[in-house]
Amino acid sequence: MVPLCGSIKHPILVAPVDQLAGTTNKLERLAQIREAFRVLAALDRTNALRAAKQFTNTTERETALLALVTEWTQGDLNSPVDRARAIAT
Repeated sequence: MVPLCGSIKHPILVAPVDQLAGTTNKLERLAQIREAFRVLAALDRTNALRAAKQFTNTTERETALLALVTEWTQGDLNSPVDRARAIAT
């Protein structure tokens, strides 16, 4: 079970994101983020997105968001340019 914090109305996932705090190797950390968010993708989408948005590091946030969208679309992704355009608008 994934622990939650925040209000009952709007719980925010804190794990497994908090469990990654001890990782120092960037490559290992990104791999752990991908795996954690692959699992979170099967849970509530709103909470999964909130958890991804908690990252202040843009590379880690992008890794989490890409893991979510990859799972949600079963790997059928638009081109990176199209995704960037959609985010910008």
